[in-house]
Amino acid sequence: MADWRDIAVDNFASAVLLFERKRYRSAVSRFYYAVFAGFTHELTTHGPTPPFGAGRQTPAHSELRDKEYIASNFPRMSLARRANFLKTVTDLYRDRISADYADFRIDRQAAQIAYRRAEVSFRYLEIDHERK
Repeated sequence: MADWRDIAVDNFASAVLLFERKRYRSAVSRFYYAVFAGFTHELTTHGPTPPFGAGRQTPAHSELRDKEYIASNFPRMSLARRANFLKTVTDLYRDRISADYADFRIDRQAAQIAYRRAEVSFRYLEIDHERK
């Protein structure tokens, strides 16, 4: 049975394949969901594990970008690291929203930026995205 780390790594690998096949919109979306699954992994294995609302198995997406939520649920991260993580995932969420709507142009450069943001986020979460 897959855990949230497995789901994170699988989404990251899928995003890389989509990126390589020039499916940039889908790649950006998968990079975001890879980080969201990694965030969920961190909460369920290392954090105080807050209950998720409305019977969900994950936190709300807004909590990924909530400074207070990050501060109270990521005790292993230094203050500076939390601030950098928050900025990175906020930007990645914005990338994902742009990728999901037709009004925004998502090209190779935009997808590369999302790729880098996902890699940085995985480092902050201490997840090896190359894990087999």
